[in-house]
Amino acid sequence: MGCGDSKGLTAKETTIKKKAKQNLAKNEESNREEKKSTKNNIILTENNITKDDSKKKNENNEYKDKINLIYYANFNGIFNIFGENFVKNNKDNIDLIINGKQNELVNKYRLIQRVNNITILIKKKLISLSGMFSGCNLLIDFNELKFLNVCQIEDFSNMFSGYSYLTDINFLQNWNVSNGVNFGSIFLHCNSLIDIKALENWEVSNCKNFRLIFYGCSSLSNLEPLHNWNVSNGTNFERMFSECKKLTDISGLHNWNVSKGTNFNSMFSNCSNITSFNALQNWNVSNGKEFNSMFNQCTSLLDSRGFENWNMSNAKNLFGMFSNCSNLSEIKSLENWDVSNCNYFSHMFLKCSFLLSLSPLKNWNVSNGIKFRSMFAGASKLSNISFLRNWNVSNGIDFSCMFQECTNLINIFALKNWNVSKGTDFRGMFGECDKSLVMEGIQKWNIPKEQFELITKKFNMTK
Repeated sequence: MGCGDSKGLTAKETTIKKKAKQNLAKNEESNREEKKSTKNNIILTENNITKDDSKKKNENNEYKDKINLIYYANFNGIFNIFGENFVKNNKDNIDLIINGKQNELVNKYRLIQRVNNITILIKKKLISLSGMFSGCNLLIDFNELKFLNVCQIEDFSNMFSGYSYLTDINFLQNWNVSNGVNFGSIFLHCNSLIDIKALENWEVSNCKNFRLIFYGCSSLSNLEPLHNWNVSNGTNFERMFSECKKLTDISGLHNWNVSKGTNFNSMFSNCSNITSFNALQNWNVSNGKEFNSMFNQCTSLLDSRGFENWNMSNAKNLFGMFSNCSNLSEIKSLENWDVSNCNYFSHMFLKCSFLLSLSPLKNWNVSNGIKFRSMFAGASKLSNISFLRNWNVSNGIDFSCMFQECTNLINIFALKNWNVSKGTDFRGMFGECDKSLVMEGIQKWNIPKEQFELITKKFNMTK
């Protein structure tokens, strides 16, 4: 019988062999299940690892914006890469790659190392760019900022302030700034900025604060690109173009709606090349309260054209409004101004040395005026102030230096009926004027003797 023949086996042996085969089959099935299970477990584990790693990887790279900036590399010493306030407000929202190494922004606004390329990694959308590059004079390439999503930004204040080498702002031309409410000082002291054409399509209708936007932009000569700006919600225009010494063309402001403006202090102060403000003739300044030094040191201004239709009925402060306008010779356009609510007239025409006549002011209601200090001081061509005879100055307290250095005055007798009984300071009111002329004109005034003795003395009239 062959060795594989079962016919020769006993019944017991046959049963044992049968059970062995059954156990073997059972074990093989068990092994297959185990292998399958193991394989499945490995696959699941791998998937979990991949998923976790992917999640971690995504977390590390989940940035809303990535911007590369180039700085001047050949510099040894401390320098700013961001404005301090920007870092303070965004330290948890931004990472940096500096010289190839990732850093947190936390308080890292200054570096003491050579650096060329810095990458800004923005984790979530910013709501403020205030002071972002303030004083960062070693930043030489802003170009990638054109890709920055600013549509939710509300505060752009001081963003480039103090950046004295900024000349090209074309990277800003496509920015959607429609949510901006504060642009104050955004280009403050950017004294190399010449062309602002990139800003012509900016939607600034939500902005309330235009304060100091172009202050100290001493190379800027033309405001035509701003002709489409909707400034109708603006309330603060203080020093907006102050110190723009090369500015000659302001025609772009012709149709501006400034009807909500309350503060125009020093708006064009020291714009020494502007010869006329006729472009502003349609401005509605009826809500304006502060006009302090608005045209101070506009030394090329020749006349007052452009102001004839201004509603000044809410004006409270005209301090120094035309002070140091040394070539201003006539003020006829001011004759219908309603200044009845104004309290401060000090320095208003200080050192207007070519001013010839005050006749346009004869009907001004100055009854709420408190301070008249140096109002006409240094107006050396004035010879006749008789047009002020009917002024009600009964609430006036400070008359010091009011006509000091008006050396051509030939008659002040017209002021004899002024009620100056509330006055407390008359020092130098007629300083440098003919003493005998003064005594004749005001001898009936009811003022303290010690003040009367100082009335022709010379004092500092610019304080």
